[in-house]
Amino acid sequence: MCTFQGEHAVLVCPVASDQVCARLREVFGDLVQCSTREEQGTLIRVPSSIDPTRFQAVTREAIAAAQAASPHPVGA
Repeated sequence: MCTFQGEHAVLVCPVASDQVCARLREVFGDLVQCSTREEQGTLIRVPSSIDPTRFQAVTREAIAAAQAASPHPVGA
């Protein structure tokens, strides 16, 4: 499960965290901070200078792509 935590942060499930973090870094560069949270997934944050609508759209696309590629989709 992935949960947005405000306009500039998202907690990403372990299944998708590596792929989502990599995709966001492709788009936003070194501004992306990825911090693993024990048994929760990865907290991904960007500074407030990043357009929140674009951040959330790119994040949703990356999450969907990661889940589609996973051999163990969420909810299965």
